[in-house]
Amino acid sequence: MDRVAGGVLVVDRQLASGSTRDGLVWGPLKRPGSRRRVPLAESTAEVLEQHLRERPPGASGLVFTARSGGPLSRSHLQYAWREAAGRPKGEGWRELRHHHASLLISAGLSPRAVADRLGHADPSETLRTYAHLWPSDQSSILAAVEAAHGGLGVA
Repeated sequence: MDRVAGGVLVVDRQLASGSTRDGLVWGPLKRPGSRRRVPLAESTAEVLEQHLRERPPGASGLVFTARSGGPLSRSHLQYAWREAAGRPKGEGWRELRHHHASLLISAGLSPRAVADRLGHADPSETLRTYAHLWPSDQSSILAAVEAAHGGLGVA
């Protein structure tokens, strides 16, 4: 996560496993569909902007860096985000991602919209993970049948 501007997060690369504190090695994303521009909620953008005012990115352009200016390990990155966002200990990337997906689903977003937001290859990947969170819509199904058939009870 190294490109945040104007309330948008640009996801277009990732640190490769060969990266060291002394040198960053950028690699491609897992798949072409992972490249995306993610609009940020105003509150999230404010947290990141405040963090960047307090700790501007160095030459690396990374939002969260070690004191040396190099990349943080995955565990240290989770700590930096929790600290910047005021989140409780024990919340890592997986919990944050699941929480975000849960919020989108409870707001009524479609599997396609959630898949796009999370960078999934397609909605089937999203449904395999989060299908249990979507409502069953049984009452809407029955209402649609009633409306379509004028109360004739045809299912």
